[in-house]
Amino acid sequence: MQQKVLMRQGVDFLRFCPHPAQLPFIAGRECFTQRACLCGTGSGKTKVGCYEDLAWALSYPGSVGYIFEPSYPMIKRILFPTLESKDLLGCSFPFKQNPYVAEFNRGDMRLTFWNGSQWWFVSLDDPERSEGPNVDYIHIDEARLVRHLDTAWLTSIRRLRKSGRCTVPVKPSIWLTTTTDFPGSDLFNITENPQSASPEMKVYRWSIFDNLTLSKEYVAEILRTHTGGLAERFVYGRFANVNTESKFQKRVSED
Repeated sequence: MQQKVLMRQGVDFLRFCPHPAQLPFIAGRECFTQRACLCGTGSGKTKVGCYEDLAWALSYPGSVGYIFEPSYPMIKRILFPTLESKDLLGCSFPFKQNPYVAEFNRGDMRLTFWNGSQWWFVSLDDPERSEGPNVDYIHIDEARLVRHLDTAWLTSIRRLRKSGRCTVPVKPSIWLTTTTDFPGSDLFNITENPQSASPEMKVYRWSIFDNLTLSKEYVAEILRTHTGGLAERFVYGRFANVNTESKFQKRVSED
């Protein structure tokens, strides 16, 4: 499955430089068909997930990938700003200024690359939206917030049967990037419950302290507003129960 990212000659692009904690997740592409980044808020999980999306689109010409968020507003609020980063597509939505982007169809929410690869941006506000044609890869961001994640997950797995458009050999894969919730949740059962998690699932975990680009003020504010179980979830990326959680903390956790 080893593939080189196919760059267009003379084009300077894709300046993403992963921090050390992100490197094992990227390397896992060669070994695992199911991966999960369970990380603290602001730790760089969405960015490394989007980098993985780009690596697949450029490495596997003609491939088809679906990128899911729990809602359409989160696509606009989280995914698009992440992709606009100078480390990734490096231009504003709809990304047409990037030399690798051939077209963005707003009606279909479909991005087509110069090599024929495609992304579809889809909301999982209804788990039935995970239905559709066979694809080569799927990325579910902020998976903990997906309602009926168990249904959406099983449907997504069924879709990983190759699109038939990819011009090179490809082994379909899926990855999650998210903060955590509580033991016994759909997310826990999919990723870390030894009774229900797939043997093909590999979990990667890092905390906000691993992302050295975060300001000291940001980290200090997260630590101030997240204690106990909230700190376990949003600082360290571990599953935890939260017994007492103020309305303010709930609102900060969703931001």
